[in-house]
Amino acid sequence: MINNEDFLYIEDCKNDINYILKDINNKCKNLDTIYKEYIKDAVLKEEFTSSLDKMLFHIEITRQDVQNTTELYKFFMYKMYGQYYKFYIKIIDILQNLDSFDFLKEIQVKNFRPFTDVEYSFYSFEEIQIIHNSITDIINNLDQIISKKTYMVEDDAVRVKKGVNINQLVYEKYYTIETLKQKKELFQKILFDYYSFQKKFSERIKLKLKLIFYYIEKDVEFEFVSYSSKEVKIKDTNSDIEEIVPIEIIKGKESNILDIFYSLINSKIEKILNLICIYK
Repeated sequence: MINNEDFLYIEDCKNDINYILKDINNKCKNLDTIYKEYIKDAVLKEEFTSSLDKMLFHIEITRQDVQNTTELYKFFMYKMYGQYYKFYIKIIDILQNLDSFDFLKEIQVKNFRPFTDVEYSFYSFEEIQIIHNSITDIINNLDQIISKKTYMVEDDAVRVKKGVNINQLVYEKYYTIETLKQKKELFQKILFDYYSFQKKFSERIKLKLKLIFYYIEKDVEFEFVSYSSKEVKIKDTNSDIEEIVPIEIIKGKESNILDIFYSLINSKIEKILNLICIYK
């Protein structure tokens, strides 16, 4: 059975990304407000204009960085929908070709917004979620269908033992059920492979946006604190280790983003040394 935990994790990443983007945009608006206040002075004296160029440069570069990351994430969502859409069509085609059982009578076939690789289109996460849930429903229904068909063939096998000559029919039914089991396992492996990449990529986008956010926090002190009041969780995608970095490391006046990674490295070295001491 598919329990959707991996997809729920991807959804959590999406919510975090939206939350961080909202905070970054709020900070950019604050910078805009400050810039507009000082530009009034620049109108009075031309020399002030060049002094404000650095601030304008900061705002525009930050905006462009956020825009590029946002567009990348939207493109990722577009491709993510495409993966699920093509996968759904593939599943239906495979089940239609298994004509020993009429599976489509027991599975509701749905029509989704078409996907094409040559024409970019925005797909909301809700659309992705609907088609994903349809896929998992089919896989879970296949489990029930396999159990029901197996139970029916076992009844036939009992009749064979009682002398009813339907041996070949029973063999064929078992073969068909085994084929269906293999198809179901194939569907599950493909789905889990999708999860693996989607989770890693979502984590990368989230980390990139966190870095943009904390660069703004480090460069400009605002009167309000929102996302920065949390601890920063950075997960190594090549392992199950998740490091928690206190925000003070990032917000320190003398620190920079390298401090995060130095902290992680030192922490890992300390863990390794402790393990060496334990197993000596």
